[in-house]
Amino acid sequence: MNFNYSLVANNFFNKVEDYLINAKIQKIVANKIAIFIHQYFDFQNFNATNSGKDNSHILDIGSGAGFIFENLEKSFKNKFNFHNFYELDLSLAMLKKSRQSISSKLQICADFNFLPFQNQSFDLITSSFALQWSDDIDSTLEKICGILKQNGLLVLALPTSESFRNFSNLPFRINKMPDAIKIKKTLNKCGLVEKFYFQETCFEKFDNSIQALKYFKKIGANNILRNLDEYDLNDFRKLRNFYLKNYQTKLSFEIDWAISYFIYSKNV
Repeated sequence: MNFNYSLVANNFFNKVEDYLINAKIQKIVANKIAIFIHQYFDFQNFNATNSGKDNSHILDIGSGAGFIFENLEKSFKNKFNFHNFYELDLSLAMLKKSRQSISSKLQICADFNFLPFQNQSFDLITSSFALQWSDDIDSTLEKICGILKQNGLLVLALPTSESFRNFSNLPFRINKMPDAIKIKKTLNKCGLVEKFYFQETCFEKFDNSIQALKYFKKIGANNILRNLDEYDLNDFRKLRNFYLKNYQTKLSFEIDWAISYFIYSKNV
């Protein structure tokens, strides 16, 4: 990947309120992740083997404003207390916003490229719309697999390389999202077994491409665009002409998110 990770963190730090208003796709995906967790993670087994208490250790990587936890609580309707639910995010502002809504969880402000946990620490690890920002997604996935316990469950969702096809004809060089096939190969290499996988395309419609680019900024994801210091003079000419043209016309434009869902288990 070609992301400036410090810029990514700064973008999300400065755009918390805008993110909460505009992160519609992210909220939909978080809800689906909660459904998959409900379907594939055996909470009843952990409940039965821990004297009637839910002692399973759960980690949400890149937790943001806590969408996954919020959906899990709604899904289970207070049946489980989630005493050992950890939210990890690089943005302290996002963690604080998550804490305002629900407080019965543990929060860690840290970089998921350097996970601060011992091996085999978690029964369930989940992540939504976060791992695409990884400096080295193969290395990050290997670390995630390492801290997952035997018989643990991994539930991930992220935009993958087939996203943003509508930007292909624009004078913007988009940082490519991770490749889903490569992710699956890495997870298999780490000894995980696929339980379920699927990809869906979600669309968001805007008045024109300028509004679409402003949307990226509002959700703190403007680093999807290639770093400006990599543009040459010809690139800037194209950008200038593009802006002049699009500020004067109203052309409907869609952002296409190719979302891949990975549900894997770490079998003994």
